[in-house]
Amino acid sequence: MTSLNQDIREKLSRLNVFEKIILINSVVFLFSFIALRFQGVGANLEWLSLSKSASEVLLRPWTLLTYGFIHNSFIHLFINMVVLYFFGRTFSNLFKASISVKVYVLGILSGGFAFVFVLNLLPSEILNTLGPLKGASSGVGAIIIFLCTYLPNKEIRFLTFQFPLKYIGIAIVLFDIPGLFSQNSGGSIAHFGGYLL
Repeated sequence: MTSLNQDIREKLSRLNVFEKIILINSVVFLFSFIALRFQGVGANLEWLSLSKSASEVLLRPWTLLTYGFIHNSFIHLFINMVVLYFFGRTFSNLFKASISVKVYVLGILSGGFAFVFVLNLLPSEILNTLGPLKGASSGVGAIIIFLCTYLPNKEIRFLTFQFPLKYIGIAIVLFDIPGLFSQNSGGSIAHFGGYLL
């Protein structure tokens, strides 16, 4: 048993900071999935999700961070973590682990503050949101835009095409604009909070 523990510790120590974040997100998703199955159909993760109500956020301030570690579905988790993995590899080669964690966590916090602030500032007839905020997208978005602004002209290869990194950043922001007028505009507001960081 000791050798198994040592083996696990050794493997974990070799992971970069983004691989550890991916592992944390995956473990949280797995535990929440199992917990919700045991609790029944009406169960939810409201105590970890970020409410659009400012008064509820004041009662549960930890949700400004925890919403970034829970996901609605496996597909939601998978897309966020795959994107984080590929951009995180480049990020980890350029910056220290402490900077990587700061950008990711501050992206989640910025997205959360933007979500609560904008949804409380504008009338509900203008913006729609399906429910409380969940997902790591604002942290992932902060990492992507940070890289795109730090190395705008770095060449990226996709299949047979090669283009500067800045075009990925521009495309992500442009593709997110229609989301501001969708049924779940709150998610896009959070993304822009992460981008603005």
